Amino acid sequence: MLSRLNRKLFSVFHSWKLGKDVIVFFDFEYDTITKAKAAGVTLGRAECNAHTKVFCECVTEKGYKAGIYSNIDYYRNMFDHELLDKYVFWLADWSGE
Repeated sequence: MLSRLNRKLFSVFHSWKLGKDVIVFFDFEYDTITKAKAAGVTLGRAECNAHTKVFCECVTEKGYKAGIYSNIDYYRNMFDHELLDKYVFWLADWSGE
């Protein structure tokens, strides 16, 4: 899976002519789980972290900076903070608190 994703990412990055200074973010959120459930796939905390890790490893393997985008709920309840510490982290807090 990693090599297939890696090839796909490189193809997309190359076609978009992305510079190595671009941060490529991974966004795992409510819609991700909802769409997976509709396809008969159950995603939870472990899968969130596993998919995020694989994506970020593929991005960095190609020489780009990887980032993780998360809402406050997923930051608190889904993501391992050790994983978040390894990459650029963008926290979206729509609560206004």
